[in-house]
Amino acid sequence: MMPDMTIINVNPGLCRTNLGREFDLSPSFSIFGTVIWFLATSRSAEKGARNLSHAVVTSSDSVDVSLCYCLVRPS
Repeated sequence: MMPDMTIINVNPGLCRTNLGREFDLSPSFSIFGTVIWFLATSRSAEKGARNLSHAVVTSSDSVDVSLCYCLVRPS
């Protein structure tokens, strides 16, 4: 017999971190457009981590849900 499990899918979204600090991004027009898009649509890592914290805090209240921007959506 399997124990009861709660599955929660967490989507932190596109977050800005220092993970890509070692990439060699030589300046070009294609990189320029990508960087502008990334800065305009991404969130800080702290805001992305809020989804993970929210999932832990509300895990007992939720059953098989998906979290995106701290909003509960049925999966």
